[in-house]
Amino acid sequence: MTLTYGSAVVTNPATGALRLADVLLRQRGEQIAAAELLLDGLRPDGITSATAQGMTLTAEDGTATLIGKVELRDLAVTRPAPGAQLRPDQVALGYLRVEALAVQGARPVAITEAVVQDYLPGRVGRVSFAGLDVLVPEAGVLDRVKIARIALEGVELHAVLAALAAGDVPPRPNADYSLAIEGITVTQGDARVGALGALRMAGVQGQGRPDTGRVTLEGLRVEPFPLIEDWLRKLGYAALTGDLSAETRFDATAGRLELIGFLLGIRDAAAMGLSFTLEGVGAEAASRMDFQDARLAAFSLRYLDQSLLGRLAAAEAATTRRTERQIRDGWATQAAGAMAGGGAVAPVLAAVQRLLRGQATEVTITAAPPKPVPVSELPPLALGGRRRCSGPSGSPRRPDSPPPEARHQTMARAGRRACQGDSGSCQCRPAPPPQAVGPETVSAGAASLASPFA
Repeated sequence: MTLTYGSAVVTNPATGALRLADVLLRQRGEQIAAAELLLDGLRPDGITSATAQGMTLTAEDGTATLIGKVELRDLAVTRPAPGAQLRPDQVALGYLRVEALAVQGARPVAITEAVVQDYLPGRVGRVSFAGLDVLVPEAGVLDRVKIARIALEGVELHAVLAALAAGDVPPRPNADYSLAIEGITVTQGDARVGALGALRMAGVQGQGRPDTGRVTLEGLRVEPFPLIEDWLRKLGYAALTGDLSAETRFDATAGRLELIGFLLGIRDAAAMGLSFTLEGVGAEAASRMDFQDARLAAFSLRYLDQSLLGRLAAAEAATTRRTERQIRDGWATQAAGAMAGGGAVAPVLAAVQRLLRGQATEVTITAAPPKPVPVSELPPLALGGRRRCSGPSGSPRRPDSPPPEARHQTMARAGRRACQGDSGSCQCRPAPPPQAVGPETVSAGAASLASPFA
Protein backbone atom coordinates (compact mmCIF):
# COMPACT_ATOMS: atom_id res chain seq x y z
CA MET A 1 0.00 0.00 0.00
CA THR A 2 1.33 3.45 -0.90
CA LEU A 3 0.07 6.87 0.17
CA THR A 4 0.97 10.13 -1.58
CA TYR A 5 -0.34 13.66 -1.14
CA GLY A 6 0.32 17.11 -2.48
CA SER A 7 0.49 18.95 0.85
CA ALA A 8 -0.07 18.38 4.59
CA VAL A 9 -0.89 20.93 7.30
CA VAL A 10 -1.23 20.27 11.06
CA THR A 11 -4.42 22.07 12.12
CA ASN A 12 -4.42 21.05 15.82
CA PRO A 13 -1.12 19.97 17.39
CA ALA A 14 -2.86 18.83 20.59
CA THR A 15 -4.87 16.12 18.81
CA GLY A 16 -2.62 15.66 15.79
CA ALA A 17 -5.30 16.88 13.36
CA LEU A 18 -4.12 17.01 9.75
CA ARG A 19 -5.34 18.50 6.48
CA LEU A 20 -4.09 16.66 3.41
CA ALA A 21 -4.58 17.80 -0.18
CA ASP A 22 -4.48 15.77 -3.42
CA VAL A 23 -4.40 12.43 -1.63
CA LEU A 24 -3.83 9.16 -3.50
CA LEU A 25 -3.86 5.71 -1.87
CA ARG A 26 -2.89 2.69 -4.02
CA GLN A 27 -3.14 -1.03 -3.23
CA ARG A 28 -3.08 -4.05 -5.59
CA GLY A 29 -4.50 -2.34 -8.65
CA GLU A 30 -7.07 -0.34 -6.68
CA GLN A 31 -6.83 3.28 -5.66
CA ILE A 32 -8.62 5.97 -3.67
CA ALA A 33 -8.15 9.64 -4.55
CA ALA A 34 -9.42 12.63 -2.55
CA ALA A 35 -9.13 16.36 -3.23
CA GLU A 36 -9.00 17.02 0.52
CA LEU A 37 -8.78 14.82 3.62
CA LEU A 38 -9.14 15.99 7.23
CA LEU A 39 -7.99 13.57 9.95
CA ASP A 40 -8.26 14.01 13.72
CA GLY A 41 -7.50 11.66 16.59
CA LEU A 42 -5.64 8.93 14.72
CA ARG A 43 -5.13 5.76 16.80
CA PRO A 44 -3.72 2.31 16.02
CA ASP A 45 -7.25 0.86 16.11
CA GLY A 46 -9.20 3.72 14.51
CA ILE A 47 -9.83 7.45 14.34
CA THR A 48 -11.93 10.03 16.17
CA SER A 49 -13.09 11.87 13.05
CA ALA A 50 -12.38 12.12 9.34
CA THR A 51 -13.76 14.14 6.44
CA ALA A 52 -12.99 13.59 2.77
CA GLN A 53 -14.14 15.64 -0.21
CA GLY A 54 -13.97 15.01 -3.94
CA MET A 55 -13.29 11.29 -3.68
CA THR A 56 -12.83 8.78 -6.51
CA LEU A 57 -12.57 5.06 -5.80
CA THR A 58 -11.26 2.99 -8.71
CA ALA A 59 -11.57 -0.80 -8.64
CA GLU A 60 -9.15 -3.23 -10.22
CA ASP A 61 -11.47 -3.63 -13.25
CA GLY A 62 -11.55 0.13 -13.76
CA THR A 63 -15.04 0.74 -12.32
CA ALA A 64 -15.11 4.17 -10.67
CA THR A 65 -17.16 5.36 -7.70
CA LEU A 66 -17.45 9.12 -7.21
CA ILE A 67 -18.28 10.58 -3.79
CA GLY A 68 -18.83 14.26 -3.11
CA LYS A 69 -18.19 14.12 0.64
CA VAL A 70 -17.68 11.58 3.43
CA GLU A 71 -17.83 12.27 7.16
CA LEU A 72 -17.19 9.68 9.88
CA ARG A 73 -16.75 9.78 13.63
CA ASP A 74 -15.63 7.31 16.30
CA LEU A 75 -14.32 4.51 14.11
CA ALA A 76 -12.70 1.51 15.83
CA VAL A 77 -11.49 -1.69 14.18
CA THR A 78 -10.42 -4.93 15.86
CA ARG A 79 -7.77 -6.55 13.72
CA PRO A 80 -8.73 -10.08 12.59
CA ALA A 81 -6.40 -13.02 13.05
CA PRO A 82 -3.74 -13.48 10.37
CA GLY A 83 -5.33 -14.85 7.22
CA ALA A 84 -8.89 -14.25 8.50
CA GLN A 85 -11.38 -11.82 6.98
CA LEU A 86 -12.68 -8.81 8.83
CA ARG A 87 -16.11 -9.54 10.36
CA PRO A 88 -18.90 -6.94 10.75
CA ASP A 89 -18.75 -7.26 14.56
CA GLN A 90 -15.04 -6.27 14.50
CA VAL A 91 -15.97 -2.78 13.32
CA ALA A 92 -17.59 -0.08 15.45
CA LEU A 93 -18.74 3.27 14.07
CA GLY A 94 -20.48 6.16 15.75
CA TYR A 95 -21.49 8.14 12.67
CA LEU A 96 -21.07 7.98 8.88
CA ARG A 97 -22.47 10.34 6.27
CA VAL A 98 -21.94 10.01 2.51
CA GLU A 99 -23.04 12.67 0.01
CA ALA A 100 -23.41 12.49 -3.78
CA LEU A 101 -22.33 8.89 -4.36
CA ALA A 102 -22.27 7.63 -7.95
CA VAL A 103 -21.15 4.15 -8.97
CA GLN A 104 -20.30 3.95 -12.65
CA GLY A 105 -20.09 0.88 -14.86
CA ALA A 106 -22.59 -1.70 -16.15
CA ARG A 107 -24.91 -1.22 -13.15
CA PRO A 108 -24.84 2.48 -12.28
CA VAL A 109 -26.01 3.47 -8.79
CA ALA A 110 -26.55 6.97 -7.44
CA ILE A 111 -27.34 8.03 -3.85
CA THR A 112 -27.90 11.61 -2.84
CA GLU A 113 -27.21 10.93 0.84
CA ALA A 114 -26.57 7.92 3.10
CA VAL A 115 -26.31 8.09 6.89
CA VAL A 116 -25.43 5.41 9.48
CA GLN A 117 -25.59 6.17 13.20
CA ASP A 118 -24.62 4.11 16.25
CA TYR A 119 -23.19 1.04 14.57
CA LEU A 120 -21.97 -0.05 17.99
CA PRO A 121 -22.26 -3.24 20.10
CA GLY A 122 -25.47 -3.25 22.16
CA ARG A 123 -26.69 0.04 20.68
CA VAL A 124 -29.83 0.66 18.64
CA GLY A 125 -28.80 2.24 15.35
CA ARG A 126 -30.24 4.21 12.48
CA VAL A 127 -29.76 3.98 8.72
CA SER A 128 -31.18 6.29 6.07
CA PHE A 129 -30.82 6.79 2.32
CA ALA A 130 -32.12 9.62 0.15
CA GLY A 131 -32.33 9.86 -3.62
CA LEU A 132 -31.49 6.25 -4.52
CA ASP A 133 -31.32 5.57 -8.29
CA VAL A 134 -30.31 2.10 -9.57
CA LEU A 135 -30.03 0.89 -13.18
CA VAL A 136 -30.50 -2.86 -13.73
CA PRO A 137 -30.45 -3.33 -17.53
CA GLU A 138 -30.51 -7.15 -17.33
CA ALA A 139 -33.69 -7.33 -15.21
CA GLY A 140 -36.01 -7.62 -18.24
CA VAL A 141 -39.36 -6.24 -17.07
CA LEU A 142 -37.71 -3.20 -15.51
CA ASP A 143 -34.36 -1.49 -15.89
CA ARG A 144 -34.44 1.35 -13.38
CA VAL A 145 -35.56 1.75 -9.76
CA LYS A 146 -35.80 5.09 -7.99
CA ILE A 147 -36.47 5.46 -4.25
CA ALA A 148 -36.92 8.85 -2.64
CA ARG A 149 -36.16 7.79 0.93
CA ILE A 150 -35.31 4.75 3.09
CA ALA A 151 -35.15 4.98 6.89
CA LEU A 152 -34.59 2.20 9.45
CA GLU A 153 -34.62 2.81 13.20
CA GLY A 154 -34.69 0.75 16.39
CA VAL A 155 -32.51 -2.20 15.28
CA GLU A 156 -29.15 -3.31 16.70
CA LEU A 157 -27.30 -3.02 13.39
CA HIS A 158 -24.10 -4.47 14.84
CA ALA A 159 -25.79 -7.71 15.93
CA VAL A 160 -27.92 -8.02 12.78
CA LEU A 161 -25.00 -7.76 10.34
CA ALA A 162 -22.88 -10.10 12.46
CA ALA A 163 -25.64 -12.74 12.39
CA LEU A 164 -26.18 -12.39 8.63
CA ALA A 165 -22.44 -12.69 7.96
CA ALA A 166 -22.35 -15.89 10.03
CA GLY A 167 -25.41 -17.31 8.26
CA ASP A 168 -27.56 -17.09 11.41
CA VAL A 169 -31.04 -15.70 11.97
CA PRO A 170 -30.81 -12.05 13.09
CA PRO A 171 -31.85 -11.46 16.70
CA ARG A 172 -35.30 -10.14 17.48
CA PRO A 173 -35.41 -6.37 18.15
CA ASN A 174 -35.24 -5.42 21.81
CA ALA A 175 -36.84 -2.02 21.21
CA ASP A 176 -39.55 -0.49 19.06
CA TYR A 177 -38.46 -0.37 15.43
CA SER A 178 -39.63 1.12 12.14
CA LEU A 179 -38.80 0.92 8.46
CA ALA A 180 -40.04 3.35 5.82
CA ILE A 181 -39.39 3.16 2.08
CA GLU A 182 -41.02 6.06 0.27
CA GLY A 183 -41.44 7.25 -3.29
CA ILE A 184 -40.65 4.08 -5.25
CA THR A 185 -40.77 4.29 -9.03
CA VAL A 186 -39.95 1.44 -11.43
CA THR A 187 -39.38 2.10 -15.14
CA GLN A 188 -38.46 0.31 -18.35
CA GLY A 189 -36.76 2.79 -20.65
CA ASP A 190 -38.95 5.89 -20.66
CA ALA A 191 -42.10 3.99 -19.63
CA ARG A 192 -43.16 3.69 -16.00
CA VAL A 193 -43.84 0.09 -14.99
CA GLY A 194 -45.11 0.71 -11.47
CA ALA A 195 -44.94 2.87 -8.40
CA LEU A 196 -45.42 2.64 -4.65
CA GLY A 197 -46.13 5.62 -2.46
CA ALA A 198 -44.68 4.01 0.65
CA LEU A 199 -43.84 0.73 2.34
CA ARG A 200 -43.96 1.05 6.11
CA MET A 201 -43.15 -1.50 8.81
CA ALA A 202 -43.34 -0.89 12.54
CA GLY A 203 -42.98 -3.08 15.60
CA VAL A 204 -43.75 -2.40 19.25
CA GLN A 205 -42.10 -4.56 21.90
CA GLY A 206 -44.63 -5.47 24.56
CA GLN A 207 -42.32 -5.32 27.61
CA GLY A 208 -44.22 -8.10 29.35
CA ARG A 209 -47.14 -7.92 26.92
CA PRO A 210 -47.47 -9.34 23.39
CA ASP A 211 -45.34 -7.74 20.69
CA THR A 212 -47.21 -6.13 17.81
CA GLY A 213 -46.22 -5.38 14.24
CA ARG A 214 -47.76 -3.58 11.29
CA VAL A 215 -46.97 -3.46 7.57
CA THR A 216 -48.61 -1.18 5.01
CA LEU A 217 -48.23 -0.64 1.27
CA GLU A 218 -49.64 2.73 0.26
CA GLY A 219 -50.39 3.95 -3.23
CA LEU A 220 -49.45 0.80 -5.13
CA ARG A 221 -49.78 1.24 -8.90
CA VAL A 222 -48.95 -1.24 -11.68
CA GLU A 223 -48.85 0.14 -15.21
CA PRO A 224 -49.64 -1.86 -18.38
CA PHE A 225 -46.09 -2.96 -19.22
CA PRO A 226 -45.72 -5.52 -22.08
CA LEU A 227 -46.00 -8.62 -19.89
CA ILE A 228 -49.52 -7.74 -18.67
CA GLU A 229 -50.63 -5.05 -21.12
CA ASP A 230 -52.99 -7.30 -23.13
CA TRP A 231 -54.43 -8.80 -19.95
CA LEU A 232 -55.21 -5.37 -18.47
CA ARG A 233 -56.73 -4.15 -21.73
CA LYS A 234 -59.05 -7.17 -21.98
CA LEU A 235 -60.23 -6.55 -18.42
CA GLY A 236 -60.76 -2.84 -19.05
CA TYR A 237 -58.06 -1.50 -16.71
CA ALA A 238 -55.79 1.42 -17.56
CA ALA A 239 -53.66 0.39 -14.54
CA LEU A 240 -54.00 -1.50 -11.27
CA THR A 241 -54.02 0.55 -8.07
CA GLY A 242 -54.47 -0.54 -4.50
CA ASP A 243 -53.26 -0.76 -0.93
CA LEU A 244 -52.24 -3.47 1.53
CA SER A 245 -52.06 -3.59 5.31
CA ALA A 246 -51.34 -6.31 7.86
CA GLU A 247 -51.14 -6.31 11.65
CA THR A 248 -49.75 -9.08 13.85
CA ARG A 249 -49.54 -9.82 17.55
CA PHE A 250 -47.07 -12.31 19.07
CA ASP A 251 -47.11 -13.57 22.65
CA ALA A 252 -43.79 -15.37 23.13
CA THR A 253 -44.75 -16.59 26.61
CA ALA A 254 -47.98 -18.22 25.42
CA GLY A 255 -46.53 -19.24 22.05
CA ARG A 256 -49.41 -17.53 20.22
CA LEU A 257 -49.12 -15.69 16.91
CA GLU A 258 -52.12 -13.76 15.59
CA LEU A 259 -52.64 -12.17 12.22
CA ILE A 260 -55.13 -9.64 13.53
CA GLY A 261 -55.99 -8.25 10.16
CA PHE A 262 -54.70 -8.51 6.61
CA LEU A 263 -56.38 -6.39 3.94
CA LEU A 264 -55.53 -6.30 0.25
CA GLY A 265 -57.62 -4.06 -1.96
CA ILE A 266 -57.33 -3.47 -5.71
CA ARG A 267 -59.58 -0.61 -6.76
CA ASP A 268 -62.47 -1.56 -9.05
CA ALA A 269 -61.38 -5.20 -8.81
CA ALA A 270 -61.60 -6.95 -5.43
CA ALA A 271 -60.76 -6.78 -1.75
CA MET A 272 -59.65 -9.59 0.53
CA GLY A 273 -59.38 -9.79 4.31
CA LEU A 274 -57.63 -12.54 6.28
CA SER A 275 -57.05 -13.27 9.96
CA PHE A 276 -55.87 -16.33 11.89
CA THR A 277 -54.44 -17.48 15.22
CA LEU A 278 -51.58 -19.98 15.55
CA GLU A 279 -50.57 -21.64 18.81
CA GLY A 280 -47.38 -23.48 19.68
CA VAL A 281 -45.14 -20.91 18.00
CA GLY A 282 -41.80 -20.32 19.70
CA ALA A 283 -39.72 -17.17 19.41
CA GLU A 284 -37.10 -18.88 17.24
CA ALA A 285 -39.75 -20.41 14.96
CA ALA A 286 -41.43 -17.02 14.61
CA SER A 287 -38.11 -15.42 13.59
CA ARG A 288 -37.63 -18.12 10.93
CA MET A 289 -41.28 -17.97 9.83
CA ASP A 290 -41.40 -21.73 10.45
CA PHE A 291 -44.91 -22.84 11.41
CA GLN A 292 -44.77 -26.56 10.66
CA ASP A 293 -45.13 -27.43 14.35
CA ALA A 294 -47.81 -24.79 14.99
CA ARG A 295 -51.54 -25.41 15.47
CA LEU A 296 -54.36 -23.41 13.90
CA ALA A 297 -56.79 -22.14 16.54
CA ALA A 298 -58.92 -19.78 14.43
CA PHE A 299 -59.20 -18.65 10.82
CA SER A 300 -61.25 -16.16 8.83
CA LEU A 301 -61.14 -15.28 5.14
CA ARG A 302 -63.32 -12.65 3.52
CA TYR A 303 -63.49 -11.81 -0.19
CA LEU A 304 -65.43 -8.96 -1.75
CA ASP A 305 -65.79 -8.88 -5.52
CA GLN A 306 -65.85 -5.36 -6.92
CA SER A 307 -66.13 -6.32 -10.62
CA LEU A 308 -63.06 -8.57 -11.11
CA LEU A 309 -64.98 -11.82 -11.65
CA GLY A 310 -67.40 -10.11 -14.01
CA ARG A 311 -64.53 -8.65 -16.03
CA LEU A 312 -62.80 -12.05 -16.20
CA ALA A 313 -65.98 -13.75 -17.39
CA ALA A 314 -66.62 -11.05 -20.01
CA ALA A 315 -63.04 -11.25 -21.29
CA GLU A 316 -63.22 -15.04 -21.62
CA ALA A 317 -66.62 -14.85 -23.32
CA ALA A 318 -65.25 -12.40 -25.87
CA THR A 319 -62.64 -14.92 -27.02
CA THR A 320 -64.78 -18.08 -26.89
CA ARG A 321 -68.19 -19.18 -28.11
CA ARG A 322 -69.58 -19.42 -24.61
CA THR A 323 -71.73 -17.00 -22.67
CA GLU A 324 -70.66 -15.39 -19.41
CA ARG A 325 -73.20 -17.58 -17.59
CA GLN A 326 -71.66 -20.74 -19.06
CA ILE A 327 -68.20 -19.57 -18.07
CA ARG A 328 -69.25 -18.83 -14.49
CA ASP A 329 -71.00 -22.19 -14.21
CA GLY A 330 -67.80 -23.79 -15.46
CA TRP A 331 -65.85 -22.07 -12.70
CA ALA A 332 -68.28 -23.44 -10.12
CA THR A 333 -67.81 -26.95 -11.52
CA GLN A 334 -64.03 -26.58 -11.40
CA ALA A 335 -64.26 -25.44 -7.76
CA ALA A 336 -66.17 -28.61 -6.90
CA GLY A 337 -63.43 -30.70 -8.50
CA ALA A 338 -60.68 -28.80 -6.72
CA MET A 339 -62.40 -29.32 -3.36
CA ALA A 340 -63.13 -33.01 -3.99
CA GLY A 341 -66.86 -32.42 -4.24
CA GLY A 342 -67.09 -30.79 -0.82
CA GLY A 343 -66.85 -33.51 1.81
CA ALA A 344 -66.36 -31.96 5.20
CA VAL A 345 -66.13 -28.51 3.58
CA ALA A 346 -69.31 -28.73 1.52
CA PRO A 347 -70.70 -25.50 3.08
CA VAL A 348 -67.57 -23.66 1.99
CA LEU A 349 -67.86 -25.07 -1.53
CA ALA A 350 -71.47 -23.95 -1.76
CA ALA A 351 -70.55 -20.41 -0.75
CA VAL A 352 -67.66 -20.25 -3.19
CA GLN A 353 -69.85 -21.56 -6.02
CA ARG A 354 -72.46 -18.86 -5.36
CA LEU A 355 -69.71 -16.24 -5.61
CA LEU A 356 -68.34 -17.70 -8.85
CA ARG A 357 -71.81 -17.86 -10.40
CA GLY A 358 -72.43 -14.19 -9.59
CA GLN A 359 -75.20 -14.97 -7.07
CA ALA A 360 -73.18 -13.25 -4.31
CA THR A 361 -70.61 -10.47 -4.23
CA GLU A 362 -69.03 -11.40 -0.92
CA VAL A 363 -68.07 -14.61 0.85
CA THR A 364 -66.74 -15.13 4.38
CA ILE A 365 -65.18 -18.40 5.52
CA THR A 366 -64.42 -18.95 9.20
CA ALA A 367 -63.05 -21.84 11.23
CA ALA A 368 -63.04 -22.22 15.02
CA PRO A 369 -62.22 -25.85 15.91
CA PRO A 370 -62.83 -27.07 19.50
CA LYS A 371 -59.09 -27.57 19.82
CA PRO A 372 -56.25 -26.25 17.66
CA VAL A 373 -55.52 -28.26 14.51
CA PRO A 374 -51.87 -29.04 13.58
CA VAL A 375 -50.84 -27.04 10.55
CA SER A 376 -49.44 -30.22 9.00
CA GLU A 377 -52.96 -31.69 8.92
CA LEU A 378 -54.63 -28.75 7.20
CA PRO A 379 -54.29 -29.84 3.54
CA PRO A 380 -56.32 -33.09 3.94
CA LEU A 381 -58.91 -31.25 5.99
CA ALA A 382 -59.23 -28.55 3.32
CA LEU A 383 -59.84 -31.23 0.69
CA GLY A 384 -62.58 -32.91 2.68
CA GLY A 385 -60.34 -35.78 3.76
CA ARG A 386 -60.59 -38.31 6.55
CA ARG A 387 -61.93 -36.01 9.25
CA ARG A 388 -65.67 -35.81 8.97
CA CYS A 389 -67.42 -33.33 11.22
CA SER A 390 -70.34 -31.04 10.66
CA GLY A 391 -71.09 -28.77 13.57
CA PRO A 392 -69.71 -25.22 13.77
CA SER A 393 -67.51 -26.35 16.65
CA GLY A 394 -66.22 -29.38 14.80
CA SER A 395 -68.18 -32.02 16.72
CA PRO A 396 -69.24 -35.21 14.87
CA ARG A 397 -72.60 -34.98 13.15
CA ARG A 398 -75.41 -36.92 14.79
CA PRO A 399 -76.75 -39.81 12.68
CA ASP A 400 -80.26 -38.32 12.64
CA SER A 401 -79.13 -34.79 11.71
CA PRO A 402 -79.34 -33.61 8.08
CA PRO A 403 -76.12 -33.34 6.09
CA PRO A 404 -74.47 -29.91 5.71
CA GLU A 405 -75.82 -29.55 2.17
CA ALA A 406 -79.39 -30.04 3.37
CA ARG A 407 -78.94 -27.52 6.18
CA HIS A 408 -77.53 -25.02 3.71
CA GLN A 409 -80.50 -25.45 1.40
CA THR A 410 -82.90 -25.03 4.32
CA MET A 411 -81.23 -21.79 5.38
CA ALA A 412 -81.14 -20.55 1.80
CA ARG A 413 -84.89 -21.11 1.49
CA ALA A 414 -85.32 -19.14 4.70
CA GLY A 415 -83.44 -16.25 3.08
CA ARG A 416 -80.48 -16.34 5.50
CA ARG A 417 -77.82 -17.26 2.93
CA ALA A 418 -75.54 -18.75 5.59
CA CYS A 419 -74.16 -22.19 6.14
CA GLN A 420 -72.18 -23.83 8.88
CA GLY A 421 -70.10 -26.98 9.05
CA ASP A 422 -67.56 -28.56 11.32
CA SER A 423 -64.73 -27.08 9.29
CA GLY A 424 -66.12 -23.69 10.26
CA SER A 425 -68.78 -21.48 8.75
CA CYS A 426 -69.32 -19.53 5.60
CA GLN A 427 -71.67 -16.72 4.75
CA CYS A 428 -72.80 -15.48 1.36
CA ARG A 429 -74.09 -11.98 0.86
CA PRO A 430 -77.12 -12.12 -1.47
CA ALA A 431 -76.49 -10.52 -4.81
CA PRO A 432 -78.63 -7.63 -6.10
CA PRO A 433 -81.39 -8.40 -8.62
CA PRO A 434 -79.99 -9.72 -11.91
CA GLN A 435 -80.41 -6.44 -13.73
CA ALA A 436 -78.26 -4.68 -11.08
CA VAL A 437 -75.39 -7.17 -11.08
CA GLY A 438 -72.81 -5.52 -13.28
CA PRO A 439 -69.29 -4.18 -13.00
CA GLU A 440 -70.53 -0.61 -12.97
CA THR A 441 -72.97 -1.17 -10.13
CA VAL A 442 -70.56 -3.15 -7.97
CA SER A 443 -67.52 -0.92 -8.38
CA ALA A 444 -69.50 2.28 -7.91
CA GLY A 445 -70.57 1.08 -4.49
CA ALA A 446 -66.99 0.50 -3.34
CA ALA A 447 -66.00 4.00 -2.31
CA SER A 448 -63.56 2.79 0.35
CA LEU A 449 -61.41 -0.29 0.19
CA ALA A 450 -61.27 -0.58 3.96
CA SER A 451 -64.99 -0.13 4.60
CA PRO A 452 -66.08 -3.71 3.77
CA PHE A 453 -63.88 -5.03 6.58
CA ALA A 454 -64.23 -2.23 9.12
